[in-house]
Amino acid sequence: MDEERNFMTKWLLGIIIVLIILVGGYYIYQHYNSNNSTGSPTADTSVSNTISIVNMAFNPTSYSVPVGTTVTWVNNDTVAHSIKSTSFNSDNLNPGQSYSFTFSASGTYSYSCGIHPTMQGSITVQ
Repeated sequence: MDEERNFMTKWLLGIIIVLIILVGGYYIYQHYNSNNSTGSPTADTSVSNTISIVNMAFNPTSYSVPVGTTVTWVNNDTVAHSIKSTSFNSDNLNPGQSYSFTFSASGTYSYSCGIHPTMQGSITVQ
């Protein structure tokens, strides 16, 4: 009886160890796969050229991009906003809506919210 109990304990312990290894391996695979889907070095894709409108502010308030870049403003706030500049203007953006503009010339472009003029930002295009 003791031999049978000892065998069952070892067998159960072995199954638990295998399960821990499998779950740990799956977690590591998912983490690695989500960070690097090709399995090889990749360019930094964290730059999305997106400006978030949240808490009555543009985030980031200043941004630099190369000529030819499209910048997208996304209204993540709870109220409507708009983008107003001497070079580009959006309609009112309700929460969840976005506006994009492609910068084809270098320079510094200041903008504000057409509804809330104290909200200001700038894009430097090089």
